[in-house]
This record gives sequence, structure tokens and C-alpha cells, in this order.
Amino acid sequence: MNKKVFFVDDEKNVLNSIKRLFRKTDFEIFISTDPFEAVKMLSEVEPSVVVSDYRMPQMTGLSFFEKVKCLYPRTIRIILSAYTDIAVTEAAMNRAAIDLFIQKPWDKKELLVEVSNAVNLYHFDNSNGEGYGIF
Repeated sequence: MNKKVFFVDDEKNVLNSIKRLFRKTDFEIFISTDPFEAVKMLSEVEPSVVVSDYRMPQMTGLSFFEKVKCLYPRTIRIILSAYTDIAVTEAAMNRAAIDLFIQKPWDKKELLVEVSNAVNLYHFDNSNGEGYGIF
């Protein structure tokens, strides 16, 4: 089972916290502070889940996820952000097919559970070949 999860955030301390949180799990964690670099790395990593901040100086999370959606349409996409503008969140959900929004600061247990659920959803969707959802 592919338990590769790729996190993108321009703040190194956020990524270090995430690495610590997932250290004792069986997930394989990949990180990048640069969304352009992350897009290049995705082909090598082939993650089941990509989690990204929304506000980054190099590229917005929306633009990043639009690229991810085009290149890897079955990858589960999650925004992890302190930015909570409803219109922006709706645009992200619609334009880049974001599967989930988790607000910073995150609850540790919630983040672990949601990433686990996302990995399971990825495998369910890719095993039946019918796209997202169970209905």
C-alpha cells in the first residue's frame, strides 16, 4: 500500500513539526518548502496524498494544486492553512478539486486521522477505478 504523503509549506518549522508528528507512523513523509520543486519531485515520489499550505510566496496553494490535479488527478489533495477566507476556500475546492481543508494550528490527532483517511480513500478509489467517493 502506498503510504507516501507529500507536505509543502514555505515555513521550515511547520514541516519539521509535521515530520516529528509522523515519525512513529508507517507513513513515508516527503517535504518541500518550494512548490515548484515539489511539482518536480512528485513524479519521483508518486504520493497518494499531497498536503500544502495555501499562502506561500512562490506560488499559492491553489495554483500548486491545479498543477497537481492536472499531473496526478487521483492523488488526494489537502490544504493545511491558517488562511480561512471562505471565497478562497470555495475556489480551491472547486478549481483544484481539493478534498479537505485543515486549519492551522492543527490538532495532532485530527491531522493523523485525516491523512490516514486520505490514504485509504486514495487506495479505495484507485482499486475500483471509478474516481472519488463511494456512491
